[in-house]
Amino acid sequence: MNRLFEGNSAMALQSRAIYLLIRQQEYATRQFLATRLPYPATTLNRALERLLASGLIEESGLAESSGGRRPSLFHTNAGAFCLVGLDLSGPDGRLVLTDLHLRVLSSCELPAWHDHQNASLIAAILDFCQDQTGKNDFLPARALGLGICREAGPGAAASADSRTAGLAAELEPVLAAQMSLPVMITDAADAEAAVVKWADPAGFQAETGRVMLGLSIGDDIRLSLTQWGPSRQPYSLTPDLSRLLVPSPEKASGSGVPLGKLAPVPGLVARYQKLKSDNSLTWLDFCQAVRSGKHKATLIMQEAAQALAVALLNVSAVTCGQAFMIGGPALADLPELEEALKNQVEEMAAKTGWPVRIVANPFGAASRAVGAAAAVLDRAVQED
Repeated sequence: MNRLFEGNSAMALQSRAIYLLIRQQEYATRQFLATRLPYPATTLNRALERLLASGLIEESGLAESSGGRRPSLFHTNAGAFCLVGLDLSGPDGRLVLTDLHLRVLSSCELPAWHDHQNASLIAAILDFCQDQTGKNDFLPARALGLGICREAGPGAAASADSRTAGLAAELEPVLAAQMSLPVMITDAADAEAAVVKWADPAGFQAETGRVMLGLSIGDDIRLSLTQWGPSRQPYSLTPDLSRLLVPSPEKASGSGVPLGKLAPVPGLVARYQKLKSDNSLTWLDFCQAVRSGKHKATLIMQEAAQALAVALLNVSAVTCGQAFMIGGPALADLPELEEALKNQVEEMAAKTGWPVRIVANPFGAASRAVGAAAAVLDRAVQED
């Protein structure tokens, strides 16, 4: 993966710490940086000069001063490099080109990508990378990498995962030869966590406070937690919540039903099959039943939404995070579940007085493609 910071390990570490602190604050002065980083003035100034020379930061006017010369303000330059993300987690693929703040500059779809030969997909991806980096004034050397998002989880099709890996293996030498562009594969849950971690951190903090929680619902239920604090960078965790016990009026006090049996795709399908006494019913059958207004299927969906809402409130209480971004293939296939979950969260928040809320995903259908690009950024920032 291409490096974002120049120099040896120590120099890269210094540049990374300064870059991340400026990015979190949006604007910063030398004095602000000096009070929060353990670097001598000469080291700090040299690192700032390296970041300015690389284009990663820019001077942006002068700060206010109580007396004497007004200090320069530094901010991160979103257009210093670009990222490419490719979402192959569903039946239709999507390509995006973003800047370092994950603003989408260009996007295109790859409909029914499974039906196309690898050669034609590689040609389309290469054309997009070359054409869009040129149109957006990025030289190939200013592209950090191509991230590919694949589906993951217990129920993910092995054939789809194998196809993605095979495509990446064929694509990597082509992009390396034509554009010196490395390729990396990331799972859907990690892509969704990367979006929260790296997209416009100042904007997310203003909207959500210091903690953002993400919930991905698919074959399992994954939580991402991102916290912006006084440390040098945000951090993320992505545990599986499927074993979390949800209180049930039918169970004894202190026990409950695992969330995985109620809310993710396998749990919903199993409950629907049991209710209808038909083991041949699929996830698509369940979705169609909900859309058709079938009472039993709708009841199962409502119970799942209630269990998820309870889980969200419990996680919120433990982490002190009050803002959730929700997504995942289950919600993409069944928007009715997303709407039911939002309603349940609003009702429970009103009853309990706990101010948990669901915030809009700014990227919509492109979220995983952007997340794949964000995973490239995450790797480039972390590498020494």
